Amino acid sequence: MKKGFLTLMTILVLIGLILSGCAKQAPAPAPATTTAPAPTTAPAPVSKYGGTLIIGSSVSSQAFGYPPLIAFGAHSAAGPAIEYLLDFDINGTPKPKLAKDFKIDVNAKTFTIFLREGVKFHDGTDCDAEAIKWNMEQFPIAKVPLLKSVTSIDVVDKWTVRLNLSSFSNALLYDLVLAGGMVISPTAAKKNGIEWTYTHPVGTGPFKFESFQRDVSLKYVKNENYWDKGKPYLDAIEIHYIADSVTREMALKSGEVQALVDYNLSSHASLKAAGFTMKKAPLGVFGLYPDSKNADSPFAKKEVREAVEYAIDKQAIVGALGYGVWEPAYEEVASFRMGYCPDLQPRLYDPVKAKLLLGQAGYPNGFKTTILAQSTTNKDFLASLQSYLAAVGITANIELLDMGKWNDYYYNGWHNGLFFWFTPSEPRSFDALNTSFAADSIYNASVLKPAAAGELLKSGNQETDPAKLAADVQGVVRILSSEALTIPIMMQYHVGVENPNLRDTGMYDESRCFKVHCTWADAYFLK
Repeated sequence: MKKGFLTLMTILVLIGLILSGCAKQAPAPAPATTTAPAPTTAPAPVSKYGGTLIIGSSVSSQAFGYPPLIAFGAHSAAGPAIEYLLDFDINGTPKPKLAKDFKIDVNAKTFTIFLREGVKFHDGTDCDAEAIKWNMEQFPIAKVPLLKSVTSIDVVDKWTVRLNLSSFSNALLYDLVLAGGMVISPTAAKKNGIEWTYTHPVGTGPFKFESFQRDVSLKYVKNENYWDKGKPYLDAIEIHYIADSVTREMALKSGEVQALVDYNLSSHASLKAAGFTMKKAPLGVFGLYPDSKNADSPFAKKEVREAVEYAIDKQAIVGALGYGVWEPAYEEVASFRMGYCPDLQPRLYDPVKAKLLLGQAGYPNGFKTTILAQSTTNKDFLASLQSYLAAVGITANIELLDMGKWNDYYYNGWHNGLFFWFTPSEPRSFDALNTSFAADSIYNASVLKPAAAGELLKSGNQETDPAKLAADVQGVVRILSSEALTIPIMMQYHVGVENPNLRDTGMYDESRCFKVHCTWADAYFLK
């Protein structure tokens, strides 16, 4: 579009020049006495500086200051204060952040990080190699399975740190873009205690922590000594926790808040029509995970797993409940991501075929099972799944889980059940698939993980050629699909909304940063 605009402007200028050159020349007028115009002053550029950004959020984060405990949803709360060593571009290629550069030596099994020199934490201490080493050593202490390929860490000099690896691992890059690459002040943590850091982030970011009231607000103020000189533009960022979605949207419309990191999808059309800026980034492919690993479960049989997928009208569900945001899914990766297989035949809605497959599997009269889902899952969606399964003879009870019970099933397994969850949609699909389906994965405990898929993921984890990595990912997607080990239903998105005068936050904008990151230092209000 931009190229077309420039071309059009060039044509208009050329037309103007041609017309002025071809016009008949008028007789020269007699000289006249003129008065020189008064000198004019060019208008001053509009300043980006100033203002407090207030963001509405539904859920108060429990831990947003200690990287090993910063879960996926807490990155937006931590982001103003804590920065990452690396970022991903829209294609999943790593790019520097706190690290100004990095070097991978596959043969030597090392990953060397070259830090930006002179960057300081909010407490005035250096963000140097010793600080990076301390932060990375927190993950095994906290028993969090990130940075698993790192066997030891060497401080080469004040601004250089070398990670010694069991082998090169693509998973390491993903870790360094997420919590594994977040850096806080060791001095502050040692002085106040690890538990204190949970809700007191002391990072290098453009904003400094000011206060936190659980379920009320989280407040940051401008870091006047930020390493990226001239930034940030805003004076402060506040997150206000508003549990009720209607109240959150009223706060946005009244100007009480200028952005929402989530909203009720039923409001999507009205918010868009009101002129707000709609933001979204791929969240993941949501679906059902049968306990195919349990030999005595009905879902140990491929025909039963296939029958479940044929029984569900994904297009109808998306049309009724997705409000133009959800999309039906037939593979474990989205059509615009690495590893998508355009030639795979989707299992489209076909209840007759579903019943036939159940009969072939030895269940002509169906069977009883359970749909396991978090208590916050859309109840209408779960009811629709229950109805579609009932129509082919599968009686599914719905069990809503609190986080404790959900974690127990996710990590320790479930029996005769369909576990509702998702595979994150990442720029490099390998990262999410490897996390969920590698042979040594601790997740999706009751899902069969075929050796062939494990070998492809093992190969991909050590692959430095993007094309070969993509081929390995496609192989995994084909295995998951052909064996019906997962039942993808819909592609969902992170959704947010902003006041149109708010610019460059990077919220859910993969063209600017990885989807759970934001560019808070660049954010500003149009004056």
